[in-house]
Amino acid sequence: MTLLTQSLNTKTDDMVIATVEALIEVHGVEKVSEWRDLSKHKHAIVHILVNFNKQKAIAGLVPKLNQINAPRSSDLCTPLHLSIWKKNLMLSSLLIDMGADSALKNNYGEDCEKLKVQVAQQNNIAFIDLELTAVPSDPSSSILEVAIIVTDMNLTELSRKGWVVKKPAEDMAKLPRWHQKHFQSVEKGGNGLFDDIASDEAMELEDVAKEVVDYVKNFCPEKSCSLAGFSVHGDREILRKEIPEVYAHMSHQIIDVSTIINLSGKWKPEVLIGKPDQQGGNHRAMSDVVYSIETLKFFKGKLW
Repeated sequence: MTLLTQSLNTKTDDMVIATVEALIEVHGVEKVSEWRDLSKHKHAIVHILVNFNKQKAIAGLVPKLNQINAPRSSDLCTPLHLSIWKKNLMLSSLLIDMGADSALKNNYGEDCEKLKVQVAQQNNIAFIDLELTAVPSDPSSSILEVAIIVTDMNLTELSRKGWVVKKPAEDMAKLPRWHQKHFQSVEKGGNGLFDDIASDEAMELEDVAKEVVDYVKNFCPEKSCSLAGFSVHGDREILRKEIPEVYAHMSHQIIDVSTIINLSGKWKPEVLIGKPDQQGGNHRAMSDVVYSIETLKFFKGKLW
C-alpha cells in the first residue's frame, strides 16, 4: 500500500473507489482505515482524497472508512480543515453535508466554524443597481448612486445598503435632459438624486468603493456569489472600471433578470401574465433593485 498515494492521484474517482474497495476486500475496513502514508503528515485515505479533490470518491468511501473527522497525525487537521486550506468551498460544503464536525480544533487551536458561515453564504445573491452619468457603454459613464440588496438563494433578503457619490454641481448641470428631468428635486417632479448628491451624506467615489467592497465581502465569499439585476452586465462593466475590487471578488456568472423576461416573452409569453409592475418607479437605484427581486420572485414561482 506504499504506492497508494500516487495511485489515488492518477486515477479517476470511479477507479479510486474500485481500488479502495478492493483493498477493503483483502485487508478489511479496519486496516484500510488505519493506514497512513509515509509523508511527514501521515495522511489517511480521506486526507489524500481531499488534497486531490476527489469529491465523488469522498462521498462513496469516507462513510465506509468512518473518516469524516479523521485528524492528520502531524497537526490534527481534519478533512474540513484541509478543504479550508485548499479554499475549496464546494468540497467544504460536501464534507459539512456528510457530517463533518466544524467545532474540532487542530494543533493550532483552529476550528472550522467560520467556514460553515462561508459555505452558507456561497449561494447568496447580490442584487445591484447603479445610477450613472451615461449609459454603461459610454466610456465617460461614471457612478452617481449604488444600491445593493443581498438575498439568500431563495431570494429572502439578508441586508440592503445604498450610497450616493458626491459630484460637482457644475458637472451635474451638464448632464443630458433625461437626467435633468428625472434627477431634479422631488418638489419639481424628480426623484431628488441631485439633491442627495449635493448633500452632506454623499461620499467621494473612493470612499464609496471602500464601503461597497467591505459590504460585499461581508456576505459573499470570493468568486462564489453572482451579481443580479436588470441588464446587470452593464453595471458589472462599470464596476470593473470604477470599483474593480468588487468586480474581481464576485463570480463571473451573473443573473440578468432582463434576460429572463426577454426569453419568457419569446418562448412562453403566457408566463408574463401577472408580472408585477414597478410601483412608483423613480429611477433610484434602490427602487430598481427592489423591483428586480420582486420580478425574479414572480418568475421563480412561475417557472421554478
